Amino acid sequence: MKNTDIPRIKEWFEKYSANFFTSDEKFNANIRLKIEHSYRVLERMDEIADSLGLKGRKRRIARACALLHDCGRFEQLKRHETFADFRSENHGELGAWVIEQENVLSLLSASARGIITTAVRYHNAKAIPEELTAEERFFTELTRDADKIDIFKVIGDYYLDENPDKDKTLVHNLNESPEITDEVFAEFMNDGHVTFQNMKTVSDFKIFQLGWVWDINNQEALKILDELGYVETIISTLPDSPRGREAVSKYRQFISRFEKERHLGWTEISREKLYDCRIFSLYSSQRRSSENTEATAYMIDAPDWVTVVPRIEKDGEEYFVMVRQYRHGSMKITTEFPAGTLEPDEEPEEAALRELEEETGYRAGRITWLGSVNPNPAFLTNTFTAYLAEGLIPTGKQNLDEHEYVDYELIPVDDAIKRMGSGEYSNGTMLMALMYYMRGR
Repeated sequence: MKNTDIPRIKEWFEKYSANFFTSDEKFNANIRLKIEHSYRVLERMDEIADSLGLKGRKRRIARACALLHDCGRFEQLKRHETFADFRSENHGELGAWVIEQENVLSLLSASARGIITTAVRYHNAKAIPEELTAEERFFTELTRDADKIDIFKVIGDYYLDENPDKDKTLVHNLNESPEITDEVFAEFMNDGHVTFQNMKTVSDFKIFQLGWVWDINNQEALKILDELGYVETIISTLPDSPRGREAVSKYRQFISRFEKERHLGWTEISREKLYDCRIFSLYSSQRRSSENTEATAYMIDAPDWVTVVPRIEKDGEEYFVMVRQYRHGSMKITTEFPAGTLEPDEEPEEAALRELEEETGYRAGRITWLGSVNPNPAFLTNTFTAYLAEGLIPTGKQNLDEHEYVDYELIPVDDAIKRMGSGEYSNGTMLMALMYYMRGR
């Protein structure tokens, strides 16, 4: 994703949502509610992204997920006059449909389109499907967290509004009875989760919302939610009944598990760039611990890395296309998979395809994501991603950078596996790529 993509998506969102306003002010109030909610979710996403140190492509994808996550709500309200999925249709699925129908993401790479559409589709799912890739799961979890934080605010504001004529669409027109019904109470006390269709009263809905905290995926999101006090607002409006008190007690027991780890966290006070060069920047970061002590941490901010595992079959035997080059750090010639860093605004799979062709002269017929990892979270801020390249077509020509001297050769797959991690096969990131490859075999 490029820097210009987010303003373009935001412009589309503004125009699209504005098309749903009518002469019915009650209807318009609900449209405004979702527009304002979407922008606040974007703010919450920025806070979570800041805490995780997301930048560049990751930051832009996260922001797009946040802004578009509820784009299906407008069509849902127009078609069914309700925000209740169980009375109408799944607004996550509807949002994915809107994105595809409107070609909102047509200028993005296939990878970015897939991640954002997946996050929109599953941001409201009871559970995230197991088959999602790690990147899809990561951004879906971020979107779910940012969304939940603001829904707590929206619902809390509704409960505190004493206007007897307020619109009950937000609480799905449920019975205003203070009763927490049997099924809802039993489900919540079992594992914190409540089936939407079992709710009969607004108090049931409040218990249902407490259960959302069980699904917060990120510690930083939970910290933000706690600091904002939104859950406490909902708790303050629960009926003072035995069931209400038991439910709150269960919630506090769950939260206490996270309190135990608060002493491990550090907060950044300031950051200073100490050195900048072509392949990385060095930063010092002043941090404050949970015990109010201060220390300086040092971080290397480098572009994300990609490694390609190119597999080819020849005469009935499988080979890896590997490269040999001199490494200045070890001062040795090594045998590795083709690899490199992302250019500005470049998608990881684009970088993988480019590096493969530049270093080996092979063009991939298909490329498959294998996995992503932070190569060393102690001081590196970047991400390493491995891809499998197949259907290789030789172009017969390398396209190397200045001062880059690279040979390539076919290495039998079994030989490379046996030798990886020793001698000239000593690059640690190659081991990570091979691990992902072996896991997917």
